[in-house]
Amino acid sequence: MLCENTFCVYYFKGECLKSEEITLNNKGMCREFIQIEIEDQELERRRIKTLENFARVHKYQHDLEKRQIREIVANIKAKQKERNKTNS
Repeated sequence: MLCENTFCVYYFKGECLKSEEITLNNKGMCREFIQIEIEDQELERRRIKTLENFARVHKYQHDLEKRQIREIVANIKAKQKERNKTNS
């Protein structure tokens, strides 16, 4: 069975590894979905990278949106530094 949920433990290259045993809810979502856990720091790192790539790829977009992306990235990085100081 085809699958688009890349955050599910049963996802593999666009297919469900548990396809013979799945059931769907009334919204068509898999009931057997188990989300892969990602540590907050890794999630933040990837969020920053995605936002930075988005800003580069979408150069044509309004400057305000680019500033907002830079502000979001700066806020995430500031929170990371703050957390690192607390954990030290």
